Amino acid sequence: MFQRVIKVVLLVFLLSNSFSCDNNDEVVLEFVIKDENIVDEELIAKAFLNRNNWEIVNAYFDCESPKMINYSKDKEGINGCEKELFVKNDTIYIGFTPTKLGVNTFDGIEVLIKSKNSNLKIVSGSFNYNVVGS
Repeated sequence: MFQRVIKVVLLVFLLSNSFSCDNNDEVVLEFVIKDENIVDEELIAKAFLNRNNWEIVNAYFDCESPKMINYSKDKEGINGCEKELFVKNDTIYIGFTPTKLGVNTFDGIEVLIKSKNSNLKIVSGSFNYNVVGS
């Protein structure tokens, strides 16, 4: 009986640790975008995190390098990033009007994220989008 309790406790401990996300687990941006977008019509892409125990603090594009986290009383941000993206309900909304036909890339997205225990880190991302004629 005692050995069975130890096995159950050990199993619960191992399972809880295997499903927890710490700073070493990879957190990536996932994008939702239409398969085909019309030239000169607004394109809206959505981005979110693949881990639900992290939240998006701020999102930027067209940043300078090197990137470092900036702490201030009013705002947590990324040094070298000034062009902000719209973030609402833990989702990044990227809206723009494509003018070039074919497969294009929107890159240079830098996102400041915070874990449940208030650790901060930067995640980078990009997405491809296909633009067709009207």
